[in-house]
Amino acid sequence: MAPDGRIPMSVLRNATIFVPPWPAGGPSGWLTFNDGLFVEPHIGDVRVTAVAYGDVDRDGAQETVVNVHGGYTYGSWQLLALDRTSAGKIRTIGPVVATTGQVKRISDSFTVTPAGLVKANLADFLVRADEDQTIPQWQTRVYGWRSSRFVQVAGPRSFPPNPRVTELSVTASALVLGQAESGLRHGTLRVTVTVNKPVAPHHVALTFDMAPSLLREGNGWTSARVEEEGHGWLQVHLDNLPSPTLGKSQTFTFGFARAQSVTRDNFVTVTAESWAAKNKYMVDLATWNNATTVEISTVG
Repeated sequence: MAPDGRIPMSVLRNATIFVPPWPAGGPSGWLTFNDGLFVEPHIGDVRVTAVAYGDVDRDGAQETVVNVHGGYTYGSWQLLALDRTSAGKIRTIGPVVATTGQVKRISDSFTVTPAGLVKANLADFLVRADEDQTIPQWQTRVYGWRSSRFVQVAGPRSFPPNPRVTELSVTASALVLGQAESGLRHGTLRVTVTVNKPVAPHHVALTFDMAPSLLREGNGWTSARVEEEGHGWLQVHLDNLPSPTLGKSQTFTFGFARAQSVTRDNFVTVTAESWAAKNKYMVDLATWNNATTVEISTVG
């Protein structure tokens, strides 16, 4: 008769469990938990977060499926199938599914069916508890024990492009203020937004951090929204500009003027943001290229 592999959560939270290597690295091997937590200084921690039961290996006895989370703010997840040896020691049958590739999150709301299949809810994007929970796409995938390992037996095998995730970049030309006319120097700034992957936004927004001595002129500033930033500087927002299509660029032109007597605050910073339909915020995969700072120069 197969041993009873139904291990209560109260036992798991203080048990020694073999955790397979993490796809992204972290504490693995035989880990001893204390109140559901294992900590390895300077490496990371591992938590036992949820459990379900069923006969996953079809031996006629119950086994345990547990969700373990490794890491800190974001981290990784693994669903592990556990059983007991004939001597009563906890053993790991194997990983059911782990966060790797497109899979970024495994929900605690997994179940084991009467047929011993593990139904897992997986997400393609990872957000913190205080972030917009509507950004990830969720799928239910089903896994079964086949030939000494778990394989996917039902459900989608890939995620479609996430309409709330993009990757854009912004660049800008030099801003050169020409010879003074009636005490003012005039110049033009060209801002180029490029949508690199994987989805084009519905529209983009630009924010200009600039000194109040830099005046806006021309049609490019229609519907501009101005906020005081502090230290006398301004944030000028353009909230609804057309987005380039995927893999393409769009250049916007803005006119500026400044009094001839002004010689300080010779820069302006432009930041781009992506927005989906119905004005839903989009996440950018590479925020390092979402802003550019331009030096202001003069001639004559």
